[in-house]
Amino acid sequence: MKICKLCKEKEANQTGSHLTSCFIVASQIGKRDEEKGYDLTADPNQDYSQNKKAESIKEDYILCLGCEKRLSYIESYFSQEITNKIGELKFSDNFPIYRIIEKGGGSYFSCERINPIAFHLLIYSIIWRASISNKPVFKGFEIPEGAEELLRKTLDTFLPEYKHHRIATKLKHWLKEIENNSEHFHIFPYVILRSEDEVVDLEKMTAKEKVDWEKRKTKNLLYFNFEDNDPFQIILNEFIILAFFEESEFDFSRQDLFELSDKYNLNAQLNNKLEPPKIGIISHHDWSNINKKLINILKEQRINNMRRECIRSFILKQIIPTKKDIDDCVEKRKNEIIMDE
Repeated sequence: MKICKLCKEKEANQTGSHLTSCFIVASQIGKRDEEKGYDLTADPNQDYSQNKKAESIKEDYILCLGCEKRLSYIESYFSQEITNKIGELKFSDNFPIYRIIEKGGGSYFSCERINPIAFHLLIYSIIWRASISNKPVFKGFEIPEGAEELLRKTLDTFLPEYKHHRIATKLKHWLKEIENNSEHFHIFPYVILRSEDEVVDLEKMTAKEKVDWEKRKTKNLLYFNFEDNDPFQIILNEFIILAFFEESEFDFSRQDLFELSDKYNLNAQLNNKLEPPKIGIISHHDWSNINKKLINILKEQRINNMRRECIRSFILKQIIPTKKDIDDCVEKRKNEIIMDE
């Protein structure tokens, strides 16, 4: 019997556990479990034109039913309090924008009416689930073992209790409870950034332009960088997470895959205290450049993975391939699936 990886007590009997949150996948179109999604990953066999829905971010038998409900509880809270409100004029008082005047500049939303512990728990849950997952999109992404266990304990301790087939407490009581125990909450510093909203006028679009726009909006850009770890670097659609799990000076320029440290004062946007959470804002131009760079990285990784698979297939057939044989095999595989974004 598999044991739930979160509580480590009950049977891991839950199927289809989401490994990312509805808070993060705001750019998807469709209700939960009815999403459209065209994943961009380094999987050598992936066809970019295939609607994968949410299959690549689901996994079976890693959680018990209760822990799945506990994680869904904070996701629902954020879907209601952030996803559905941030950027909306009538809720602007909830998310005042602060400009950074120090070197690097930038701006961020301050989530004034969001409980910071609850906010941290959501981010922690995404990172922890990716680290324990066996799904290809998260392959190689592993935070330090000690940090992974501390994240698990923090989540298990502070998530609402589940008993008698339901969450055992009301939202306001749970928020009060975690506030009263804040001195026991461990903070792992991180920055979370969000791209500016894309401004479009659907009424002026042609039918083809609307189809292309929907395809672009439903494309799940999922990237968990397994090479850099100071900070760990994650992209989930329009969000970027830069997380630290080692004692450091928070030097964002040391490993700066997305080339942001010279353009934004990331230290001023760091979430490392129990105060209103910050969601940094990056320009749509910078986000587009990151998107293009990342797609090129993923394509290169896919081709390298195809090359390894071709070599493996020749070896299984007891054939010693030439470079041309391998190149032809890779080209054939590229032609069998859609490689472009």
